[in-house]
Amino acid sequence: EKVSAACAMDWSIKLEKSLRSKNSVRAVETILETGEKLEQWSKEPKTSTAVYNLFDLIPEEDRLFSNTILLRLVDAFCFGDKLVKLAVVRVFMSMFKLSRGKNKSECATWFLSKARVHNHLEMIKR
Repeated sequence: EKVSAACAMDWSIKLEKSLRSKNSVRAVETILETGEKLEQWSKEPKTSTAVYNLFDLIPEEDRLFSNTILLRLVDAFCFGDKLVKLAVVRVFMSMFKLSRGKNKSECATWFLSKARVHNHLEMIKR
């Protein structure tokens, strides 16, 4: 079974395609699906070297695609219609709910932490 890090590129491409389409219902469905996948990914431990080798991943490639997905969601919020914005807010709120009640060491490694998001300042600017 593939880990989330190995599927991130496919998720990113699928999200990009649906957001470029003019069908906002399809975009909303894909955003919510991506949110569920990000939740699953945030529950998995950090990707190890063995996993990188097993799935022929370049080290830190998963972080690159996670950042791409997050920035694309931020852009969708900025430029999308009301339904798309609502879906993006639901995704980020569900991610924040996952982090609630965790201790400090667990919060340092959750999906939207500074340790996992390379360009958190870019997300805030957008």
